Amino acid sequence: MINKKAKFRIYLAFIFILPLIFWAFWFVFSGSTIITIIEKAAENNSLQIEIKGFKKGFLYNIFVDEIIVRSANGEIMTLNNINSKINPFKLLMKNLDMSLEGDSGNGKIKGIISFGKENTNGKFEFKSIDLNAFSFLRKTKIKGSGNISGSFVFNNKELHIEFISRNLSLEDIELSGIKTPISCFHSMSGAINVNNNLISIESISFDGQNIYARLKGYIKDYIADTTLEIMPDKDFTDNPFIFAGLKQYEVSPGYYLIPLKGEFLI
Repeated sequence: MINKKAKFRIYLAFIFILPLIFWAFWFVFSGSTIITIIEKAAENNSLQIEIKGFKKGFLYNIFVDEIIVRSANGEIMTLNNINSKINPFKLLMKNLDMSLEGDSGNGKIKGIISFGKENTNGKFEFKSIDLNAFSFLRKTKIKGSGNISGSFVFNNKELHIEFISRNLSLEDIELSGIKTPISCFHSMSGAINVNNNLISIESISFDGQNIYARLKGYIKDYIADTTLEIMPDKDFTDNPFIFAGLKQYEVSPGYYLIPLKGEFLI
């Protein structure tokens, strides 16, 4: 039988050895392996990830200067100054689970992400990101400025996004040959679901001075099939002539229903 002193020595050795095992495992787990896991997970979700300035920290921390996220149509957005903490217990089971904090477009983004062999999922929150930080908007007709905050949850190619912006300054745009008066709106909120090449717009609401709008519909294979409802109040006086070209879409006094269709790259 093992006496009390022997048991104590075993426990003491275990207490000292276990941290060494965790440290040694992190030491031999290469940075290139972590990068490969992330890149492969992105490819499985029809994305490309470019990682610049990758550094391993002392114990299950990693630091990255820049991450560029791209789709088949080009850059989506860039993250900077990323600080991440990896879950060592999941790593032993060959899963890469990590928390992440970083910057993007003068705003902040933070959350958790899990890279498995067959599944990638996570949840992130973003705050006060400049609208122009979303690089894909440069390929659309959307021009202007403002900050956007919200959250997104994803599981493989399924993505749910909720967002809000209260300081928009946008230019009017022409879609499907229709001049759309989005410069009237200064705040926006909504929810979007993405599944492969199908983007479902649950609802995006716009608010301005005595004018309101709501966008619904979907974008499939980069082709939009959406409807914009515009509802100016009777007190709306900001450039009322913009509605002269929308008369054919007036369903009832003060209510316009405008079909917006066509190509939308993302």
